[in-house]
Amino acid sequence: MADVLKQICDGGKPHYCRYAELTQHSAVSAALKGNPLPRVVIITVRMRDHQWILLSSGKPVSVQGLKLLDDTLDKFTNKEEGHAMAIVAESKTCWVVKNSWGSDISHGGYVYIQKSQELDKLLKVKYFDVHWFIKDLPAGEREAFKKAGQQERERYETSVRDHHEKQLSHLDLDI
Repeated sequence: MADVLKQICDGGKPHYCRYAELTQHSAVSAALKGNPLPRVVIITVRMRDHQWILLSSGKPVSVQGLKLLDDTLDKFTNKEEGHAMAIVAESKTCWVVKNSWGSDISHGGYVYIQKSQELDKLLKVKYFDVHWFIKDLPAGEREAFKKAGQQERERYETSVRDHHEKQLSHLDLDI
């Protein structure tokens, strides 16, 4: 994933994107809160064939569930594949992750992944904050931002926050 982000952000388009690998859950939480707007954090995992069922089960992906599956089915395969998804929110115990497999999977296309250093190790999890700064925008976009008044920027930020909350309103964030 870092190679893909490097290609896109360092030489591709959009030319103003930046990324940073996050190594602490607190850094992921801070990035999700954003400044000033909520952001998405990319999560990458490495899973063996039988572990993929956890993403579509509707239950949080947890250390306990992973170990249970491994104890039962591990003998069938050692082949590992990677996948990237977007963390869009968090609960007290889980990341709320938007998967690209469509809305029929799990909770309307969202899955819950337990916040756990142990699970991070088991699934070889990596987190990437992808973002940009106003100073990185092309000159025309920087100028448009400057021309927009504070009130217009606040309306925009409110509309983005409202849209974000509406998209997540059907999910259980108390787990």
